[in-house]
Amino acid sequence: MYKYLVFDFDGTLIDSNYLIDRTIRATAENILEEDVSQEIIDSIWGKVLAEQMAELDPSRVEELCNFYSTYYREHRDEHTTIFEGILEMLEELHKTCKMGIVTNKGTSGLEHGLDLFDMKNYFEIALSKSDVVMKKPHPEGLYKVMEHFNAKPEEVLFIGDSIHDIECGQNAGVDTILVAWTVMDLETLKKENPTYIVNTPEEIIDIVNKRDS
Repeated sequence: MYKYLVFDFDGTLIDSNYLIDRTIRATAENILEEDVSQEIIDSIWGKVLAEQMAELDPSRVEELCNFYSTYYREHRDEHTTIFEGILEMLEELHKTCKMGIVTNKGTSGLEHGLDLFDMKNYFEIALSKSDVVMKKPHPEGLYKVMEHFNAKPEEVLFIGDSIHDIECGQNAGVDTILVAWTVMDLETLKKENPTYIVNTPEEIIDIVNKRDS
């Protein structure tokens, strides 16, 4: 029986995919005066910001991070949406499960997204990259949420859109859901063997309900 649901944030609950892609490209264009390939973007997607920028130029990480953060904040309202069906899913799951968030996103961005789409009341705990020492795919954040809920691994379901999410759940010994609306290559992600793959938020409700029956 799944009693506790833990979600990634970007790319899972909110659609900031275009914003992130555009911000990475703008950072490379403006600071490094070069284009960044899709291959590089795919390889750094989902990592914490400093690690992403180190992949672009390890000698200019601070400068790159500063530009990225400024550009992201300036454009996030116009380019951030919520995936269809997410609010309805959270409303339904909130009736029977306790829910949390573990994201490699910064605290400010996480709080802004939760406020923007009025989601705070659904989550009892929400951890950003600032709340852990080891970022995903390390399971530290997930362990902290499990400790908060006093949850057993078999009671927990971790939902995300990246290889880091699936590995994080597996490293913590919990079942995982890969959302098929990921921007990453789905066939590659399938090789990570998530417990479930869903095409719509409604399917997450079905998985929880079937496990409870």
